[in-house]
Amino acid sequence: DKDVQIVYCAASDLKTCVVDSLQNGTFASHGEELIDAVLIVDEIDGLVIDQDINTTYVLPDDAVKHETEDWIERYGSFRKTPRPEDPNLADLHKQLQEAETMMASKTEGVDYIISGGIVKHLDRGTGMILEQSYDLWMELLRKKISPTYEMEIFVPQAVLCFPRLLQGYRKIFGLTGSLGCEPEKKFL
Repeated sequence: DKDVQIVYCAASDLKTCVVDSLQNGTFASHGEELIDAVLIVDEIDGLVIDQDINTTYVLPDDAVKHETEDWIERYGSFRKTPRPEDPNLADLHKQLQEAETMMASKTEGVDYIISGGIVKHLDRGTGMILEQSYDLWMELLRKKISPTYEMEIFVPQAVLCFPRLLQGYRKIFGLTGSLGCEPEKKFL
């Protein structure tokens, strides 16, 4: 809303809003509407310090998924699959060949575990399960272990640089804790 003068949000709200506006094709107007607003971002330290500067957002691609599953069904291996003529599919084919090679180099108990028939990605350094992790080699491994597994093939949709995003606002105020104490309210 271009009539808004003060926007109070959490860092996660800002990220969600930006990604939504990118997906809807309204990002340019999003920035124009809020450029003169005062942006108050709560938990800004989590956005600027605790997380990576750049975040890649990916979305599932069903067309790519079906093509990939068709290749697996017909050839069993991407090394045996003929290189497609379509440049987009050729790039996907190359990524799948690399993922298949990477999958072959992974070790159960070090890179992944199988728990209850489900393949889970492990952090090599800590041995902790990476719940939100996505790797193409993991999808291929899941399909290899369970042929009925429906693969999830994601393609990058956007890479956001959050410090650069914040520079788009002329008036920004970042809080490292929750607003609520009287001195904080008075300062604002």
